[in-house]
Parts: sequence; structure tokens; C-alpha cells
Amino acid sequence: MKLFILFFFLCSFAQSNDSKFIFPEGELELLQSQNQLGLYFQLQPDWHIYWKNSGDSGAPPLWKWQLTHAEMQQELWPAPQRIPVAGLMNIGYSDKSLFVFNLKAQGPFDASLDLEFLVCKVECIPYFTKLKK
Repeated sequence: MKLFILFFFLCSFAQSNDSKFIFPEGELELLQSQNQLGLYFQLQPDWHIYWKNSGDSGAPPLWKWQLTHAEMQQELWPAPQRIPVAGLMNIGYSDKSLFVFNLKAQGPFDASLDLEFLVCKVECIPYFTKLKK
């Protein structure tokens, strides 16, 4: 019986977190409203991700959306900051950042995302994840 309860708890936990990805340097969450999606990053101190023009090094997040009953209209990147690292000037985001995606939806919709991103301090760590709402 204890094994069943543990298995049920683990399966429930995994299913309830399809929209969140936790990694050692921070976490990200896929948010949804009536006609928008958001990708919210919260990073540990001294870590950063990159803007669409990353500067001297790095690479921007790459996303591939699969939408049902909705169509992507516009990507809104937050204003970046300059991040000096080891003599290089990077452009990106530290602490918290919210990427907004405007949609054309006529009612309820489903969204899933394949995401690839780098999180960096001095050296970068690549992450790949899938999120859905």
C-alpha cells in the first residue's frame, strides 16, 4: 500500500508540473491567459540567460510552439540589460524576466512548448525542456 501511495504521489506531482521546469540555477514557468502565453524565468543570483542578440557570447532561448485552437501573433521580449562577464559584454536577463506571446484565440486553447536555453554565470549550461498548458 505504501508503494502505491508513493507511486501515486510521484505521478501526480509530475503531471501537475507540466507548466514548470525547475533546474539548479533557477526555474521557469509557462503562464496562460485568454489570448496570451508567458514564459517566466526566475534565476539564482549571478546567473543569466540571453536576449535575442546575445552580445559577445551566448545564444538566445529557442522555442517551438505547438498550439491547438490558437495562432501566434507576436513575441514580446523584455528589455535586456548589459551583463559583463570575464571581459565580454553579454546582453540578456538576470534575476526575473517575462517573455510574452500574443495569440489569436477564439476560446479555450492548448499550448505546448519545446524550449532550449542557456543559463550562464561564467560558463553556460544548456537546458532542453517541454512545457504545456
